[in-house]
Amino acid sequence: MSLALLHHDTIRHNKLWDLAEPLRMTERHRYRELWQQLLSENAPLRVIDGDKLVSAPLSFFDSLLTSYVTDKWQKVVMVFSWVTISHWDDDIWQTNDTFLAARMRALIESGRLEIRGETARGIEHGEVRLARAR
Repeated sequence: MSLALLHHDTIRHNKLWDLAEPLRMTERHRYRELWQQLLSENAPLRVIDGDKLVSAPLSFFDSLLTSYVTDKWQKVVMVFSWVTISHWDDDIWQTNDTFLAARMRALIESGRLEIRGETARGIEHGEVRLARAR
């Protein structure tokens, strides 16, 4: 669970700030080395893999997104919901609908997916399916 997902009253009521502890120098050094490595890799994303923060390409979530798309039309928002639900057991939220929408747009533009019913309000209002062979 991330503090970002907790309501401020929950943080205050449970006095979560009392749980803070200073990092030991060995841990601080290890985190700084990891961050320097991530900076040198210059990847567009950082994701959690097991218990480590790692570099990842923009396409990192593409296979997860497409795994919930079928050859039948379905609401884009449902695909996003399935992707979100797939992370519930991990208690880790690695992405959001804004990023998923951008990746879905890239998959549509690459010809891997098809969309219909998209509105000016956004891709989330359309329906998507796997692209049919031409």
